[in-house]
Amino acid sequence: MGKAEKGNTWRDFAIAAYKAPADSKIYGTFEIDITETMRYIQKRKAEGKRLTVTNFVAAALSRALYEDIPDINCFVRRGKVVYRQDANVCISVSVKEGKEMTGLVIPKTQELSVSEIADYAAERIEKKRKGEDAGAFAAKDVVAKIPWPFRRPVFLFIKWWIFDLGFSFPFLKIPHDPFGSIMLTNIGTWGLTTGMPALFPIGKLPAVLSIGKIEKKPVVVDGQIVIRSILPISGTFDHRIVDGAQGGKLAHGIVERLKNPEGVLAIAKMPSGRSNPDVQSTYPALYLWQINDPGNLGAIMRTTLWFGIGTILISPGSVDVYSPKVVRSAMGALFRLTLVTDISFDRIEKLMERDGAKLWAADMSGVTAKPAITGDRIILAFGSESHGLPQEVLRRSAGVIGIKKYGYGESLNLAVSVGVILNTIRQN
Repeated sequence: MGKAEKGNTWRDFAIAAYKAPADSKIYGTFEIDITETMRYIQKRKAEGKRLTVTNFVAAALSRALYEDIPDINCFVRRGKVVYRQDANVCISVSVKEGKEMTGLVIPKTQELSVSEIADYAAERIEKKRKGEDAGAFAAKDVVAKIPWPFRRPVFLFIKWWIFDLGFSFPFLKIPHDPFGSIMLTNIGTWGLTTGMPALFPIGKLPAVLSIGKIEKKPVVVDGQIVIRSILPISGTFDHRIVDGAQGGKLAHGIVERLKNPEGVLAIAKMPSGRSNPDVQSTYPALYLWQINDPGNLGAIMRTTLWFGIGTILISPGSVDVYSPKVVRSAMGALFRLTLVTDISFDRIEKLMERDGAKLWAADMSGVTAKPAITGDRIILAFGSESHGLPQEVLRRSAGVIGIKKYGYGESLNLAVSVGVILNTIRQN
């Protein structure tokens, strides 16, 4: 039998923290094709910006947790479930040349872009590697110094007092929820492909996920066998909080957000007062009536911006202008447009009276726009493909305009129709 030796700080602390596995846990693995993400990482590296796979996974994980499956963003205290307000991802960090482990919590990760996550992590990891740890992660050094017979009893008392009851020890400077909402560790750094991480006893985390080593694998894409970069992810879940269906939903949210780096590169706050009654419009402007197709709305935004139209007024009953499909199909156009939502036709009439503007309604029965429309202060109204504009709008408009049909077909796509009419207006 070998000689018993004193372990490192982490091992001494772990001996106090963990007991033989006995609690209920579930495990899962899944793979992600991150070929496009890796290309983007290389592109940014050439531009002088260092981003890592961990940065992208942290962004995708936080959004999946916050947006898709918020009911697992919680912990158990005194027999009751306590929900967290934000998705704070905790990433594990190696220090002392890989001999020690600590952690870094990124506050409100769901609100940060990948670049912001990278900057936040880089600055604080550097401090941790210089020995400037704080909070619960620094407290492990204090516990590790306690002699072995007393180490676990002291740890259990701290766990019960701070993490179970929610009280504090001022001299330890440990917050009541110091490990964030969910933990992420990169075992691929050490050449491992799959590993089931341990649920830290005092972490109160619903899951711990591990990122494995990226490997080139043959996969079928559009019926062809191609070589892609595949990222394996493994997870250990607290079965008191997470069941198989919820774990699958979390995994699906991560996969969808990492298919294309566009999905997690940035996040912006929705502007307040989108339905402000004091509408300030530039002319020409568009009025859209109950457009429910997000792809159409996004394409209309792009088309509108192309023709130099700055304002889109949107009626109640329309699709959310900030829904994911609208944002993606708009390709950035919505950030350059003035969008006013939930604006009724009565308010449009008041706007016209105030600004001396005229409204022209687009309909299949209308005349060609080129000779009909005159003046600069105009509002062009378009309805949905299925229902068009209501009779009230058609009756109270300055005129009804349309597009001449030269061939065959039942109708034009709405976004195409907007483009044709705007082109005609601009030629005037």
